[in-house]
Amino acid sequence: MQIRVGVVDDELFFREGIAEVLEAAGFECLPAEDGVQALALASDPDVGVLVLDLRMPGMDGIQVLRQLREQRPALRVLVVSGATDQETVLEALRLGACDYLAKPLHDEELVLAVRRASESYAISAEAGQLRARLARVVSVTEELSRHVHRAGADRGESLRKAAVEATAELLQAGQAPLLLRSEADDRVGPGERLDASERKHSESGPGPGESLESRTSLLASTPVPDRDAELVRGICDALGNEVEPHRVLQAALESIECELSAVPVSLYLIDGASGGLVCEAQRDGGARADRKSLPGNRGLTGTVLQSGSLVATQSPELDSRYDPDVDTPEDGLPGPLLCVPIRLRGKVVGLCRVFLPADASASSRTGEVLAAGLSAAVRNVLLYRSLLESIEEVAEARREARL
Repeated sequence: MQIRVGVVDDELFFREGIAEVLEAAGFECLPAEDGVQALALASDPDVGVLVLDLRMPGMDGIQVLRQLREQRPALRVLVVSGATDQETVLEALRLGACDYLAKPLHDEELVLAVRRASESYAISAEAGQLRARLARVVSVTEELSRHVHRAGADRGESLRKAAVEATAELLQAGQAPLLLRSEADDRVGPGERLDASERKHSESGPGPGESLESRTSLLASTPVPDRDAELVRGICDALGNEVEPHRVLQAALESIECELSAVPVSLYLIDGASGGLVCEAQRDGGARADRKSLPGNRGLTGTVLQSGSLVATQSPELDSRYDPDVDTPEDGLPGPLLCVPIRLRGKVVGLCRVFLPADASASSRTGEVLAAGLSAAVRNVLLYRSLLESIEEVAEARREARL
């Protein structure tokens, strides 16, 4: 999907400069010079990202964000402000802003932030479409069930007609062929045809004692909801519903735990002093905990940290890089492992380990989705912590100045 980017700033210099950088990176930009125009832009469903200046005359960025929570809660908003606006930026994050950029803007950082936001919006939109299609599948299935259990001589014809119409709708197809089979069909070899009497029987409804289900085969498959999209939706919900860093991470890991039936699920960040990994958050299901800290240079876990490439393996113990003291939870029992890097501005800052059920398969595609979603979550968490520290430093400096 083509996602447009709204650029909202009352200063022409910044508005045109931001648009120029983003358009050079391939984004289509729509300008707005105040809050009223920003809300008008947000009514366009093709606008998925808004770069919003917080300091504007009249309706400022905070007021715009409050209205956007009601108007377009799924819209990704990147707020832009001066370095002295920490308290305002913190309020913007509470109101659902997905990122913060300080003026003067760095071109590469701006492009990366908008690209992450647009990708997040696209995944969220896809998840919404899948949920809508799943709801329609449920509705259609219930309707077909009613046809199966109805009485009357036209039961077979009614069910066949409903099945064709439902399949065409769900698959967005102009035609949905329905193939009827009877016992006579089993005797027909390649290139052979049924005679008239056999064909008449095959095209008729079910006879006495026959079930329609044993005679009817629908040549179509119903769409299955994308589990990876649901994982991203869960992480996005954590970012949108929580503010306090630990709660954001716990909520994100809980969605992974529930969707993949995985235990434990843990997130580690690099410790600046030792270079090892320290567990920031985990979900253990009350039964199986992960290790509190890990070395950064051993096992499959260390490989992910050093190479930035994910590991998805059904049997980690068969890998030559496997280290039983590192690549297992506290109980030391190996199992299907999904280990993905967490990146911030192109650098690996940590990783997430997901221990899957014994009969589950570790998917690289799922790992890539988790890496992107969790990287965005960690970036917001670290930004929030940085803002809190800055606010505390400013408050402490003011207290000292008064003494």
